[in-house]
Amino acid sequence: MFLIVTDVNNALGECPLWCEKTRRVFWTDIECSELLAFEEESGIVKRWSLPERAGSFALTGKADVLLIGLASQLAFYDLNTEVLTPVASSPGMTGRVSGMDGATALATLFLAPCLKVTMFKNADNFID
Repeated sequence: MFLIVTDVNNALGECPLWCEKTRRVFWTDIECSELLAFEEESGIVKRWSLPERAGSFALTGKADVLLIGLASQLAFYDLNTEVLTPVASSPGMTGRVSGMDGATALATLFLAPCLKVTMFKNADNFID
């Protein structure tokens, strides 16, 4: 059985992800270029406006930093300062995969099939 804990009107809500450290559920509203988080303790929904559409993201070793797949780039996003730190640019559409498509795996491995990146520069600053 499901329980509605908050009522948000998303145009295209995607990629729900639970963060045990912050006790938040994160998700993205792709069409509105927003990142959202529901805080379990307070019941508050936080919103961050993004400069472009985000289709996927991953948690990092730092509770206030996410790795986010935007339409034109893969970047670290600081939730406190709202600063993006670019990791790699996207070549755009490659077949049916866009630059913002991605998936996370164990140990915060982020897979973005359209990016030809073997190592993330600046990753040591964000991933423990």
